[in-house]
Amino acid sequence: MYNGKVSIYLRNISFNYLDGVHEILSDSENLKYSEIPYSKNLDYTKRQIEFYITNTHDIDGKVILNEEEKVVGLILLFDCQNFVEVDIACNKKYQKNGYAEEALEELINEFKEEGIYNKMYIRIFEEDYKTKNLVKKLGFKQVYNENYIFDYGLERFVLYL
Repeated sequence: MYNGKVSIYLRNISFNYLDGVHEILSDSENLKYSEIPYSKNLDYTKRQIEFYITNTHDIDGKVILNEEEKVVGLILLFDCQNFVEVDIACNKKYQKNGYAEEALEELINEFKEEGIYNKMYIRIFEEDYKTKNLVKKLGFKQVYNENYIFDYGLERFVLYL
């Protein structure tokens, strides 16, 4: 169980991390509370990585590496001009170790320093209480009355940068 700071590294997604990314994407338990697409086979994971690499104008993929440089999580960042929307999934083997918290903190600090975005959004499934508590701890506030047609079953949180 997580009880303090952990060391993580955020790296741009690449084929160097194929096995770790595939391990996350090919297990539905890892994606239970994420909108990141499930991968049915290694070829599909390769296509997903290729998509994240080549569509850098509006989507960015990052891997979360632990101290041993093993892929413990995946983050997708959707560039929406003056704000960014974040989706995150962690390998179930590494959950409850603080990796998601450290990765989000690092992104928040990076975005504040760069000044590119003024808001950071994250959509969370209604029943995902652990992630809701985490984002609230990091300063996110729940947003109500947003007219997002695809948000059925999701709650939206925002952090002003």
